[in-house]
Amino acid sequence: MHVNQIAEEMFCAKHEKMSTQQSEIFLNMFIAERLKDSLPEEILKSFPFQVMKKRLVSLYGKQVATDSVMAFLSIGVASSVGEVVMYAGAVAAMYAEHHGERIITMEDVANKFAMGFPSKDTLEVIWEMQKIGGDNSLDQRDMWPVVGETVQ
Repeated sequence: MHVNQIAEEMFCAKHEKMSTQQSEIFLNMFIAERLKDSLPEEILKSFPFQVMKKRLVSLYGKQVATDSVMAFLSIGVASSVGEVVMYAGAVAAMYAEHHGERIITMEDVANKFAMGFPSKDTLEVIWEMQKIGGDNSLDQRDMWPVVGETVQ
């Protein structure tokens, strides 16, 4: 399953509203991004953040989302490494849809996930859907969007 299809499933899936904690993290990341504040080192060095950042930079050769976006999705929303990679796919789809002309911001995340985020059950279904013969399509470079592709 192509990452654009995974992203579309995430964008259109049954959503849950953000928890109070997620809302607080979202606001903190949104404000930090607007003020161009750097995030604390413990966030930037955290394993989930590094997974998302390294995946995206390895694909595009540069940073395609703000640190706030990657921190919020990898630490504030995702609860496993698999979910971090799925949210990295959502970021990649947004970046490609914008033709690589600008990095993805918290505002982009708010617009794409305006109704909330996929439920845990929905993410588990999407995770199973992306497997090809027992392997994760998310681990195959040619399954990730290229700049200029749009989410179908």
